[in-house]
Amino acid sequence: MLVKIKFVNGLDLANTVRRANSFWLLGLVLTLIGAIRNLLNLAKEAAKLKISKAKVGQEGGMNEVEYKDAVNKLKTTRTTQIFTIIKALGDTTTASQGLGYPKRLLGFDFNDALVGCGGFTSAALTCYQTYPSK
Repeated sequence: MLVKIKFVNGLDLANTVRRANSFWLLGLVLTLIGAIRNLLNLAKEAAKLKISKAKVGQEGGMNEVEYKDAVNKLKTTRTTQIFTIIKALGDTTTASQGLGYPKRLLGFDFNDALVGCGGFTSAALTCYQTYPSK
C-alpha cells in the first residue's frame, strides 16, 4: 500500500505483492505441516494414555482424576490444532489466488465469494479463539 501511494519509492507494486503473497503462502504451508505433525503426536499421546489407564492401580499407572485431566488437555490441544488447520486453509485461498495458482493448476480462478469465505472463516475462528467463553 505504501508503494501505491508513493510513500515508498523504488519498488514495483506487482512484484512486491507477489513476493508478499509467496511468503504468506509459505508460512501457511509450514503452519499446516506443523499442525498435522502436532495432531499425529497427540494421537500417539492418546494411545499412551489409554495404556496407562489400563494400568490403573498398578505401578506406572495413573489414577482416574489424572487420566481425565490428561484427556481434557489432549482434547483442548487437538481442537486448537484443528482450528489452526482450518484457519490456514481459509487463508490459503486468498494467498494462492494472489499468486494465480488456481488458474495455473485448476484452470480457473477462485471467485470472490470463495476467497471471502476463506478469509471470513479464518478471521471468525481467530476471534473465537481470542475471546474464549467462560
